[in-house]
Amino acid sequence: MNLKKEFDSLIIPLIKGLPITIVLLAIAIFVTRRTIHYATYSYQANGAIKIDNRDFNLPAFNINDKSAVVPTSSSNLMTELEIFKSKKLLKACFEQLDFTVSYYRVGKVKTVEIYDQSPFTITATVTDQSLYGKLLYLEYLGDDKFAFRSSNDINAPSEVIQFHRTWRDKNISITIQKNIKLLAAKKNVLQTGDLFAFKVNTIDGLVSNIGEENLFIKAVDKDVSIIKIYYTDEVPTKAQAFTNALMQTYIDESNKSISNQSQQALSFVNEQLKTTAGQLKFAEGKLAAYKTQNGIINSKQETDASLKEIVQLDIQRVGYEMKENELKRLYDFLASGQSLQDFSPNFEALDDPIFRENYLKVQNYEAQKKDLLIKFTEQSEEVMTIVEKINNTRSFLNASVNNTLKNIESNKNSLANAMNSINLSIQDYPDKEREVTVLEREVKLKEQLYTYLAEKKAELSISNSAKRSFHKIIDHAKVPTNHIWPNKPLAYGLAIFLALLIGFLISFILHFFFASIKDKETLASLTEYPILSTVSKIKNQDQIATAYGSLHTNLEVLKKEPAFATNSPIVSITSLQGKEGKTLTAVNLASSIATSGKKVLLIDMDIRKPNIHMALGMDNHTGLSDLIQKKCEAKDAIQASEINNLDVLTAGDLTSIFPAIVYGDQTTNILKSFQHEYDIIIIDTPPIRQVVETIPLFHQSTINLLLLKASYSKVRTVKQLDAYLEDFKIPNLHLVLNNVKGSTTKYKANKTKQVNFKFTFNQIT
Repeated sequence: MNLKKEFDSLIIPLIKGLPITIVLLAIAIFVTRRTIHYATYSYQANGAIKIDNRDFNLPAFNINDKSAVVPTSSSNLMTELEIFKSKKLLKACFEQLDFTVSYYRVGKVKTVEIYDQSPFTITATVTDQSLYGKLLYLEYLGDDKFAFRSSNDINAPSEVIQFHRTWRDKNISITIQKNIKLLAAKKNVLQTGDLFAFKVNTIDGLVSNIGEENLFIKAVDKDVSIIKIYYTDEVPTKAQAFTNALMQTYIDESNKSISNQSQQALSFVNEQLKTTAGQLKFAEGKLAAYKTQNGIINSKQETDASLKEIVQLDIQRVGYEMKENELKRLYDFLASGQSLQDFSPNFEALDDPIFRENYLKVQNYEAQKKDLLIKFTEQSEEVMTIVEKINNTRSFLNASVNNTLKNIESNKNSLANAMNSINLSIQDYPDKEREVTVLEREVKLKEQLYTYLAEKKAELSISNSAKRSFHKIIDHAKVPTNHIWPNKPLAYGLAIFLALLIGFLISFILHFFFASIKDKETLASLTEYPILSTVSKIKNQDQIATAYGSLHTNLEVLKKEPAFATNSPIVSITSLQGKEGKTLTAVNLASSIATSGKKVLLIDMDIRKPNIHMALGMDNHTGLSDLIQKKCEAKDAIQASEINNLDVLTAGDLTSIFPAIVYGDQTTNILKSFQHEYDIIIIDTPPIRQVVETIPLFHQSTINLLLLKASYSKVRTVKQLDAYLEDFKIPNLHLVLNNVKGSTTKYKANKTKQVNFKFTFNQIT
């Protein structure tokens, strides 16, 4: 029984709803197929670049170590990732690409970008800023002529433009050139009536279209300095071109940055070298003049440790001055409050990886602020948060530069004190010898400084002429051959899943609201109440006796049970709702029993809609209501029907009496008085769910029949039948299934004295 219930509740709704599910599947597959066909395909190109993330000191600033290039620290790979996403690098990338004009072929359903597959190229100069990024349309008229219009409306004003001739108005000037190579390879690529579109882009507009949805950059591993670049576009060749250009631009910008730093250092060294050369010449002249004036031919050379020490100290002083010069330049720019994206400090000169990391953070924050201001106001929480980060980091940079300048100044003072101490130590020499020593020392100092600066100039010149970037593209992007969107398996799978899900839901919903009882087996699986009989569907009058003969027979068998043994049983007939054939069954059952020779009284107690008098062609002037109100005697209210042995007590005007009185003790006494005169009393009562006041009558009846109509009574209603009737405790309640196509049942007592017999009638056609 449990398995059958599971089958009925799960499998049957799916089987009945199978046509709906199949239709939904067909629709889903068709819609998915058309959607994929007309969708804009996306292709993803990818490349890989090896990042040399070591920081290098330029030789000009490595004062104490004369080696050419020395790695000093490792920079943060995440910083390089942010550089790839920076607006500055993206702008430089688009400046290298020919994306100024985008070309499209316009179809009936969708517009597709054709990039390098355009049969023509356009050179445009825009004076009206509103035209940037706007689609403009060209319809090929044949004979090397185009109709130019600003919208896709064929009725919009148009201008005729010829190949290789410039057309202009106050907003834009356009020159169209043939793509000779493509036209030669594909002769049908340009036909009369073809509609194209193009738009003129700005660098800022192109940059603003780059986001996480189409540009994804990631490090292969935190311990491996390799970065993967993924770029998605609807044109495969365009995706490849941008990916390769971005990697090459990153290398070029790195080279440019190194070159700029080297050039700045070289300019400073040249200036110092020029000054030192003048100072050396002056010192040599001064020494020669002193020797000539005093007749000194040979002098004692200053070779002691004091002279060597003061020379080294002087070289250190020059190094501090060079570093101080770069810091002051940076400090002045920080104090101006300008965007750090417009300034590139010489990080090698500063030799501070922490400072560099925070400087790049500020640049990144400022780029984020610029992006946020496109969507939010300056007072928004998002913008104020990023501004606070910028201010805090700039404050750190200011403090860092200021502290470094103070340290340099302190170190310079220490050097000056040390040099003064050495100078005082040699003042004990004889006057002429001391003067010569001082002059020779100054000449030697200037010579060594000049030689040092000349060496650095040579090193910087070599460094500046060579490419210093150690980044390397290890995997160039290739033209993608397979699209990543739409994902056909995913799209079809999702469509089929949703179609099945919706189909199943609709099937269960329809089954829940509209499924009806079809046969006795279905009814038996839904309720614990015994089924007395089924009544076949009646198509003509000749079938009435056969259809209700089964119910009559099973009722006779039931009456023989000890619990129902009585000379004049009272049979109450009801239903859950209207239109289930309750009145028709009461009349036909009474007629069938009367025809068998038994005296039958049929009573209409349906206060909702009494119909027995209409079914038998009788009047309803006097009836049960008059007996209850004692307006007449029973013999005056009961009417004889045309059928022998069948008397009828119509309802009368029961609406004027409270239902509790109609189905109360007074009526019960009236019924008992009839039991002495009739073999059986059949009562037609209102639907039990609409008139619950009939419950006391059912407790006084010998047999209670609850009528259900096949193909009408709902499954969901019957499922609730046991729970609904449990509180009423109606005794001797049996079910009758009316209007069944097929078999009837014959009553039989079971072990619990309940009934469930059946015998089969031939199906009436």
